[in-house]
Amino acid sequence: MASRVETRDLLADEIAEGSCKVGIVDGQQVAVYRIDGKFYATQAECTHRGGPLCEGAIWAGIVTCPWHGSEFKIETGEVVTGPADDPLKTYNVGVVDGKIILEAKRA
Repeated sequence: MASRVETRDLLADEIAEGSCKVGIVDGQQVAVYRIDGKFYATQAECTHRGGPLCEGAIWAGIVTCPWHGSEFKIETGEVVTGPADDPLKTYNVGVVDGKIILEAKRA
């Protein structure tokens, strides 16, 4: 069973609709998105060259890396447009008492 981990210093109310905030889980940055009232989470860095995804554009459930334009489906981490080849790591997201709770998805 995958472990559930609470993000450090990141509350659900802090994430505006259509935006992204970076949280810290076990010393790693995680990007948490709020899209159509639902929360999603991926690794915070692009798999191409490590660009900061929360600084990129978010539209129609896709995030664009601000460095080289790679696009990823936020829900699945799937690459939509390169140059990235590898998908993003994704997490199941829950909210408990206003706090974001993450659980790594099984591959």
